Amino acid sequence: AMDNSYKDVTDPSVFIKFKLKDQDASILAWTTTPWTLPSNFALGFSSDSDYVQVEHHGENLIMAKDRLKEVLGDEYKILREFKGRELEGKEYEPLYHYYPSNNNDYHLYSANFVSMEDGTGIVHIAPGFGEDDTQLGKEHGLSMAESVDDTGMMDPIVEVAQGKYFKGADKFIITDLENRGLMYKSTKITHSYPHCHRCETPLLYKAQTAWYIDIQKVKKQLKDTNSDINWVPEFFKHGRFELGIDSAPDWCISRTRYWGAPIPVWECVCGEKIVAGSISDIEKLSGQKITDLHRPDIDRVTLKCPKCGQQAKRVPEVLDSWVEAASMPYAQVHYPFENEQKFKNNFPADFITEYTGQLRAWFYVTHVISNLLFDSIAFKNVIVTGVIQGNDGRKMSKNYGNFPDPKEAIEKYGADSLRLYLMGSPIVLGQDIAISESDWANELKTTLMLLWNSYKYFVTYASLEDWELKVEFTTRPTALDAWILTRLDQTILDMDESLSSYQIPKSVAALKSFVDDLSTWYIRRSRDRVGPGSLNIEDKEIAYTTMATVFKVFLRTSAPIIPFISEYLYRHLTGEESVHLEDWPEVNDRSVIDTELLSKMSQVRKIAEMGNASRKALGIATKQPLSQINVSGNFSSLKDEIELLQLIKDELNVDEVVLIDSKEQGIEFDTQITDQLRAKGKARELVREIQEARKLAGCRLDERIDVELPDWPKESEEEIKRKTLVDNLVKGDTVKIKRHP
Repeated sequence: AMDNSYKDVTDPSVFIKFKLKDQDASILAWTTTPWTLPSNFALGFSSDSDYVQVEHHGENLIMAKDRLKEVLGDEYKILREFKGRELEGKEYEPLYHYYPSNNNDYHLYSANFVSMEDGTGIVHIAPGFGEDDTQLGKEHGLSMAESVDDTGMMDPIVEVAQGKYFKGADKFIITDLENRGLMYKSTKITHSYPHCHRCETPLLYKAQTAWYIDIQKVKKQLKDTNSDINWVPEFFKHGRFELGIDSAPDWCISRTRYWGAPIPVWECVCGEKIVAGSISDIEKLSGQKITDLHRPDIDRVTLKCPKCGQQAKRVPEVLDSWVEAASMPYAQVHYPFENEQKFKNNFPADFITEYTGQLRAWFYVTHVISNLLFDSIAFKNVIVTGVIQGNDGRKMSKNYGNFPDPKEAIEKYGADSLRLYLMGSPIVLGQDIAISESDWANELKTTLMLLWNSYKYFVTYASLEDWELKVEFTTRPTALDAWILTRLDQTILDMDESLSSYQIPKSVAALKSFVDDLSTWYIRRSRDRVGPGSLNIEDKEIAYTTMATVFKVFLRTSAPIIPFISEYLYRHLTGEESVHLEDWPEVNDRSVIDTELLSKMSQVRKIAEMGNASRKALGIATKQPLSQINVSGNFSSLKDEIELLQLIKDELNVDEVVLIDSKEQGIEFDTQITDQLRAKGKARELVREIQEARKLAGCRLDERIDVELPDWPKESEEEIKRKTLVDNLVKGDTVKIKRHP
């Protein structure tokens, strides 16, 4: 059964009087399936519950004490109270005499499934219609009557409802019992009832002759081999999966359907059963060429019985489709008929993944079949996902139509953003989530666009300057370059460890953290190092080489998580056929990671964070240079780190950084703005205005121009011209771009 196999429906709720044979009283029993009453052979009660015999409207009725007011109201007189066990074995008069019975029939028996929540505390028992009823019938040797055929129609022998559909038979049986004075009352009840999960029609429990796998014989083995499987999340291992094995009944592997894989068993009138193991077996025993294994062709094939020589016919059933699903590891390579070595090389599978419903379905049946065939597990690792709930709180389902069009959403946000959203969420740890379009969209904004824009920044300026792709450094990288490279090594190791242990959200978190560091710190702090306005050729070379190395290596790391953008960018960068044909980057071990540098850079970014927050609180924009920032706290490791201190200066736009050892952490700016500092701020603002004007004018990134300005700090003129690719600054009323002819 699948998750949507049960639906709330309104059915009859009937209370029937069963006349006891040894006393002037009737048992008041309850059922919601009147159509099964012609097959009644017993009544069930709870041994330890309290029961009463009451006088009600001139009749003596027996029922559970706890259900009196709910069923009879206040119009009754209790004649005696007793424990349910006193009812054991009492005989009653049958409602109908359509089917043969035996001496064990039409008695009351203790039943541990009788509830005091509904009905009268006494239930009608029809063996063959429901697992509880059938099991009780087996325990007490009760008769079993097949009053409903395989199409759901009532047996013609049931005169009161002959030829009626089983659900439609209710009203005829209720009317008959009312006319005979055996119906106490008939009402309606809303309860959960099984339905076909595809066509949503009501199902019925009905005993049939069927084929089973004896699960009880292999339960211990199933639990023992389960210990060899890595479950993610781990609690499913000895939780729902093992508990499912403990409670599993024998597996009914046959179905009385037309479509399906026919059971390969032929039965002879002498009792011999022939199990065909291959097409050649069938052809050898039938003398026929087999071209179609499905019904009806296979049903016309008869086999010569090896015992008596007569013709054996195939049994009519087909296999449960879960047998086919469980046979996937073997059927997909046509084992054992071919590909034997290929199968052995890939079995057990490295991992399997599906949602929690498969704990009792695909995961379970595959585990059973592999144990039966090979005494082995079928998979080494399992990722159990939760359920994505739709906009109405139920599982997303085509039948419910409770989710947005996935094609439209993927076209809008991309498949990679969906992968980040889902693989980074609790759903891959077996937890349910409600679909959130805003969270999905946020992955595009916070990760994919950061990666795209970072790559675009690098490739735009590298192409502009005709930089030749290389990943070998000619000089020592700066501290900033060394930091992003060691962060890359750290990310590769973190993702490798997470993916190897199937902790998918951890690998996604590591990927997103690196992209954020790359964009919001490394690229941010490298903007003045590259492009036509950068004069330090050696530093520019280091920056380009670092960026090229980072993208070439990182895109191979990100490919399993965000395959589409990784493929596009990698092919664009390298010209190679596909990133998915490359090997995973190798990092020997964590000893290569510069943990000291990572720690120091973390301190640098902490100071920058505090400084930016302080500037905001002071109302002094970052574009305005300040002379000094005093940093208190345990930052002594940065005192001799000239490059790292320069990063702080550049980020916070200060001339000096003073570190003060202190137990308390904090920062303080010198907020006095001199004329020189004010001029620097003006120059920085003019650079920004000219860059905006260049964009509006459609200038190329490497295009040199002239600019008209109302005024500018003369001491900063060369810096302004260098940063904005200006040849000449001339006086004018407004900022105006003059492009060269």
